[in-house]
Amino acid sequence: MAGPWLDPLLVINRRYRFAHGPEDVAAAREFVGPVEGGQEEGVARGVVTQVHERMRINASAFGVGMPKNLPAIVAGGGGNCVSHSVLAAVLLRDHGFPTRLVVEDVYTNVSLLRALALGFRAPIGPTLNGHVWIEVCVDGDWAPADAELGVFGMREWLSARVGRGVTVAAVGVPIREHWKFPLRIRRLGPDGQPADDVTSTYLIDRVAATLGPGAALPAAWTDGVRYFSQSFRWEGRPGLRMLAEQGRLRGMSRARATFAGALATNLADAARGY
Repeated sequence: MAGPWLDPLLVINRRYRFAHGPEDVAAAREFVGPVEGGQEEGVARGVVTQVHERMRINASAFGVGMPKNLPAIVAGGGGNCVSHSVLAAVLLRDHGFPTRLVVEDVYTNVSLLRALALGFRAPIGPTLNGHVWIEVCVDGDWAPADAELGVFGMREWLSARVGRGVTVAAVGVPIREHWKFPLRIRRLGPDGQPADDVTSTYLIDRVAATLGPGAALPAAWTDGVRYFSQSFRWEGRPGLRMLAEQGRLRGMSRARATFAGALATNLADAARGY
């Protein structure tokens, strides 16, 4: 659990290395503010919540304008999902929580901002965006957390990301995107490169466990999850190829609608302790 997952002075997100000194961590701590003591989960949740509340969401298509270091994130008081995740990871590690980054490819509504990606090789497209969040080890278990969206824990993650989708509004530009559901989810290794594909873990195993014994997920959903995780060609221009997958994606959307209600009910019951 230790090693790179506990080092607040270095967070690597693929080709970006966020290396900094103790004084920068101290400035980040001051920017976010003190976190109330208590149980492990409460402290970890408090860090993620305060990053979410203190940081603005700034549009950053193709990485343009994204802060490239921790001081720039703090000075700007905002950024894209990478900025939120790096700041949260630094502060969680500073509090002693092992934290790792997760990268995601997400199915969205049509975005004119990302339509430009059709003109060249890019990992995004009009209905495909990239996203970064974190997993934090609390009480011996890894939990999903998303400082940009203000989500902490498996129940909240499933409710927001699978049950209903999320709408993201950027600051300073008239952009409002609806992220329908993830298509591929990968944990990053210590070198910042994708190491473990956990798409089925989150979108099939966790959903099925929440729905309970005897609940069968629709084949259109499970087949679609496995297809985008294992068979879809992500290299080159996946945003362009995604336009040819709209039939499959509509089928997944219809399939999700058949279990979304039961998923929401069971998650609400679990939150109340039933």
